[in-house]
Amino acid sequence: MHIDYFDAAHTELLQGINLIEASAGTGKTYAIAMLVLRFVVEHDLALDKILLVTFTKAATEELKDRVRSRLAEARRLNAGEPNKGNDLTVINWLDQLDIDPDVIKQRLELALLNIDQASIFTIHSFCQRVLREHALESGQLFDAELTDDLSSIKQACVDDFWRKEIYSRTQWQVAVLTANYATPDALLASINVITDGMTVYPEHEALDDALQALERLVNSAKDEVVVYTTAIQTSFNDEKFNGSYRDVFEEQMPLLTAWLLGNITQVPDANSLALFTSDGLVGGLNGNKFRASKTQTSAERKADYVASLAINTTPFDDLADAVQHVTLVLRRTLLETLRAELDKRLQQLNVLSFDSLITRLSEALTGDNGEQLANELRGRFAVALIDEFQDTDSSQWAIFSTVFGVESHFLYLIGDPKQAIYKFRGAAIFTYLDAQKQATHRFTLSKNWRSHPQLVTAVNALFQRDNPFILEELAFHPVEPAKSVSDGELRNSNLGLDSDVLAPLVLWQLSDPEKGYWKKPAAEQEIRVTVCNEIVELLTNDYRLQPKNQRVQPKDIAILVRSNRQAQDYQNALR
Repeated sequence: MHIDYFDAAHTELLQGINLIEASAGTGKTYAIAMLVLRFVVEHDLALDKILLVTFTKAATEELKDRVRSRLAEARRLNAGEPNKGNDLTVINWLDQLDIDPDVIKQRLELALLNIDQASIFTIHSFCQRVLREHALESGQLFDAELTDDLSSIKQACVDDFWRKEIYSRTQWQVAVLTANYATPDALLASINVITDGMTVYPEHEALDDALQALERLVNSAKDEVVVYTTAIQTSFNDEKFNGSYRDVFEEQMPLLTAWLLGNITQVPDANSLALFTSDGLVGGLNGNKFRASKTQTSAERKADYVASLAINTTPFDDLADAVQHVTLVLRRTLLETLRAELDKRLQQLNVLSFDSLITRLSEALTGDNGEQLANELRGRFAVALIDEFQDTDSSQWAIFSTVFGVESHFLYLIGDPKQAIYKFRGAAIFTYLDAQKQATHRFTLSKNWRSHPQLVTAVNALFQRDNPFILEELAFHPVEPAKSVSDGELRNSNLGLDSDVLAPLVLWQLSDPEKGYWKKPAAEQEIRVTVCNEIVELLTNDYRLQPKNQRVQPKDIAILVRSNRQAQDYQNALR
């Protein structure tokens, strides 16, 4: 489908599903406020007929402020007052309207008078409002209590699960199932980070089947373990294996053998399970004994030697994975049980959680009274604007598309598809792509109003390659800079005039280590030292931000890292 540039003031307001792709800094919130203004004036809609949905309470307040400001600005300009800023969008829009100024004034004043009745919700507050106001159609009990603390209910569910799935099994199976998570609390904590919108792997599998598959591998391995142990011990005499492998072998082999033979139930650790794997054997060989020759590489010589031991590594290769697979199946089984049981118990207690708000409304729209409920919501809201749409999961999209994704309604989805890859936010990239396919019209905001022109150009160049986000459907659309070249420059006043402007985008490559390869802790330390030194340089020398020529301050600098631990390390390094 062709993608058009979206002009917030002049693009025709179209019925159907309108997808507006808005990169960071391109004026997404500005465009939303302009859409509200236009629907109020051009379509004579009351504010409460325009639904705005975003994903945080803070964002709802910001949207309300932006809408209020835009309505007030339009009222001032419509009354003939001078334009206070450089933005001519609203005044140009007013000039092309074929509506009597007195009518415009009346509509704007009514909207401002009713600004507190504006239908601006988070997704959860919207679902809660619908379930409460349409209890009969949704099948929801009246006066349901909303809670964000499900800990006691979850604990009861997992305790029941533990009694059913763990206590009833053999001692050997219990040891396998509790090898990684020894208590109900630990098992529950392992799945608490999983949200309803996430795709969970592996696919559904019965826990009994996973245990039986592991037992078959154990039986295959135990038939060979004594013979293989003798073969390896013999090879120790000519030092074919390195000292580390030999130490682990001598310490762990008795435990692995005893477990395979059923003499103990304690599951061996990963080092033990890897002793007879192909990777474990090759990795344990003494490199000095297998140097490259004229005809073979070191790796080829090692592979030939392992083959000469006549050890069938297949059951051992699969064994460690199978032990972990049982744990994954156990966690998935708990997750499935918890989702089903939690909803059942919440209904029994007449309690709603934030996640169940979405689930209940989605189910209500597909139930017996679903069409009636959808029609009532369409009558309630003539327009729906969904902010931060890339954070929408499949259940949320099912609600919006079912109710508002019809030809007679205006549905605007505004978001940045590039941010739909952020799983930690609950985003679901395939939900976005599904909406993209269903969209009647697709637009993009083409100007970046936030960043320096040279930075915009650099980012455009960085992503100008085929499928930069892997998926063909997730394209990168270059944006144009809206700022002037001098706005946002970083200058070093100690340099000459021709060379004092710093590059807006710099890519650093880790230097070669003194020997061997970088190990992760050392690499992290090297990067951290380099970053901190650069920050000290920016703060202690005469670097100035334009256009106000202000010295760089700590508040001007951000460091993005992958974890809280790394953030703490940087804080400590900078103190």
